[in-house]
Amino acid sequence: TSLSPSTTVDGGVIGSVLMVDMRTGNTTLIAGFSSQLYGTVQDNAGGLYIFGSFANYGDANGDGIVYRNAAGAISSMGSGASVSLYDACLGLDGKIYVVGSATNIGGVADADYSASWNGTTWAALQGGFNAAMWAVCADGIGNIYVGGTATTAITGSLVGNYIFKWNGSAWSAIGGSTKGVAGGSIPVFTLISLPDNKIVLGGEFTSAGGDAAIKYLAIYNPVTDAFSS
Repeated sequence: TSLSPSTTVDGGVIGSVLMVDMRTGNTTLIAGFSSQLYGTVQDNAGGLYIFGSFANYGDANGDGIVYRNAAGAISSMGSGASVSLYDACLGLDGKIYVVGSATNIGGVADADYSASWNGTTWAALQGGFNAAMWAVCADGIGNIYVGGTATTAITGSLVGNYIFKWNGSAWSAIGGSTKGVAGGSIPVFTLISLPDNKIVLGGEFTSAGGDAAIKYLAIYNPVTDAFSS
């Protein structure tokens, strides 16, 4: 559970993450963040990625995202992110994928609004996007889906309209002949991968794949490359 900087715990105003061991009920409070937290992602080694809009957590590079290993030690990740990271996920390849309002994430050119971290270095994902991205999820066969406010990827050369798929080496637009979704100031702000590798997307969109009957909540089927309600 993430707590904002305005939350009071034991009389103190803090930005923090409260970890609860569901087996024992024991809790661990990771405190002292300077600003809002948007979430956490656990890796396969028991470590925790913590992301948000904070700065200088742990050291001068603890901006936007930090890593807490299983032993509780905090480390920065390269030079972090200059502004907010809104979402993150763990891919099947073991990399962490992040999205947000930051450009040049980790100091990497063209790592705009999205990037991946392999445990040592940041990498751009084929040129990034033209606007902030709000949601990211991984399916069970190695693809990464990203949604938000961007209409184009690959430095403007791919039109996708607010939702895109990364196959490990390239971006593609999804949704049949009428790609993506339309409508709203934040057309897509949540993505969930289902066990059958279909993707649930939610947001302010008022049509999906050109169908005005599909709004606010949709399911994407990668086999048919189509949205449904």
